[in-house]
Amino acid sequence: LLPVSDEEDNAQNGLLLRELQLSAANDDDPADDANDTQGNPLPAERRAYIEALLDDAGWSYTVVTDGEAFARELRSGGYLSYALLSDREKLSEQVQQELREAVYRGEGLLVAGNHDERNGRLDEALGIRYQGKSTGTSGIRFEAPILQLEGEHAFVATERAVRIRLDGAEVVARYLASPRGHEHDTHHKTGHDRHDGGHDHGHDRDACSPGKQSEHDARKDKSSHAHDKQNDDARCDDRAQEDGDVAVTTHDYGQGRSVYTGFDLLGQAAIGDEASVFEQLLLQALTHIEPKPLPTVSGGVVPVRIHLVNHGSEVPVRLLVTLPVGGAAIHAPGADTTADGQLSWNLILTEQAEATFEFWIRLPEMAGPVLIDALIQTDQAGTYIDHKALSLSLSIDEPVMPQLRAELDALDGKDYRKVRQEVAKANDYLARGRIEKALKHLVHAAGLLGRLPGDEAAALRLEVAKAIREAGLRGGG
Repeated sequence: LLPVSDEEDNAQNGLLLRELQLSAANDDDPADDANDTQGNPLPAERRAYIEALLDDAGWSYTVVTDGEAFARELRSGGYLSYALLSDREKLSEQVQQELREAVYRGEGLLVAGNHDERNGRLDEALGIRYQGKSTGTSGIRFEAPILQLEGEHAFVATERAVRIRLDGAEVVARYLASPRGHEHDTHHKTGHDRHDGGHDHGHDRDACSPGKQSEHDARKDKSSHAHDKQNDDARCDDRAQEDGDVAVTTHDYGQGRSVYTGFDLLGQAAIGDEASVFEQLLLQALTHIEPKPLPTVSGGVVPVRIHLVNHGSEVPVRLLVTLPVGGAAIHAPGADTTADGQLSWNLILTEQAEATFEFWIRLPEMAGPVLIDALIQTDQAGTYIDHKALSLSLSIDEPVMPQLRAELDALDGKDYRKVRQEVAKANDYLARGRIEKALKHLVHAAGLLGRLPGDEAAALRLEVAKAIREAGLRGGG
């Protein structure tokens, strides 16, 4: 009896996908499809394709088509990987920041073909900066074997791709230029078009922008200033040219991992041939962002796998699984539920045959060890006889908030004073059942810690990110 994410397995965790809104307007107007891609499948076709692909690959997933549904599912604790696939509708600022912190605490994020910068709060988790659009692309060329793909590959449909600048991410693939060359529609950020309310958080500064002028710099003569400006401009031009053709990236963020594609990956995969490189890229990206090991938190969801091998002659088999008290089955394909609440599967195993059972359970709301018990029975003359018992022990983590508050109270200095206040407010709102307010203050605390240097601040931010998950679970998703 093994967890589904055992290192030697390739089974998949819960996945939450955000896709295009399936509305009559979108179905009637192909031009309204994601990312201005011409020749792409319509939204209903895209959804049918991604569902068939994920079913075949063994994922347990949910597809949602609006921001409110995504927020609800994000907070349910039922997912460890998230994908935003060419969506036009903006997630709320709050939800974007909660998703960013989900990646920081160890979960996975795929953003494939964002239309513009409306979900810009996720850039930090992706390790990129949005720069604009480019119509002069004809395909991609893999430069790094991170996702186990290589070579040059033409786009199946005409693509108006997104241009980015690297901000910590690692390049996986670059665009191929179309015969007519690059045509860039650049976009330069200002304080008015950032999605953070115009506040400068330090890391928002353009990597090529010069810093504040020192007193010594101010005394330089005009020719020296002109020379420095020329050097700065040349350096920025080189950087923009180097990053401008980046198509696919990966980024380690906190304890999590993300993948970004600047083009409509789902659209290219859905319209391409079976097992096309874009389909492979989509599946490899999802596998790459999977978290290991799995978190086991109060009220959270974990996947479980049971694999049987018949070393004897053909035999009818029954598998019974007993969940821990307070636990519940979330997704158990092919299972019946017995009168006493057990999950039950019946099958006939031929000689040397194998069978795999995967199911997802919500853990009880408690801390400490819990057991998931399984019983394999075989049919002997019309009666099921116990053959072998299996057991999986899991340890549910203690709640984060009490320890977090104690650690913050023990710290001196003004750097953590505001963080303490935000966490205290969140704790007060949690006690009153006002989950939305609590989440807002926890996200703010995470942002404050993200601006502080050092391992201590990073460790505290991780605890805050976990507290965000716990608060979402208390809200019932």
